Amino acid sequence: MKVYIVVVFGVGKCQDEYDIVMRNGSSIFILEAKFKASKLDVEKLLTTKQENFNILFPEYNKYDQHWGMAAAIIEEELKDMAVNNGLTVLQYKGGLLAWGQNFF
Repeated sequence: MKVYIVVVFGVGKCQDEYDIVMRNGSSIFILEAKFKASKLDVEKLLTTKQENFNILFPEYNKYDQHWGMAAAIIEEELKDMAVNNGLTVLQYKGGLLAWGQNFF
């Protein structure tokens, strides 16, 4: 498995930042890390970040892509929105790491 932390890349006018990128075989997992997640963060992860990733890293277009957000604070409504749209959500809760979405 290869892990890249905070990947910033640009091609022409297209540029973006990816906090954690993990590749294993033909799967790739892109994780956005936030202290407090906002609705805009989730919306960007579902749209712009995915579109830009495929432009910036075309070699991964055929990989099984998995997207997720790690946040210390995320409102229940946002967590549901993210999970219902296919994102994995990692959240620190009382000394434990909790997640939503069946990724494994």
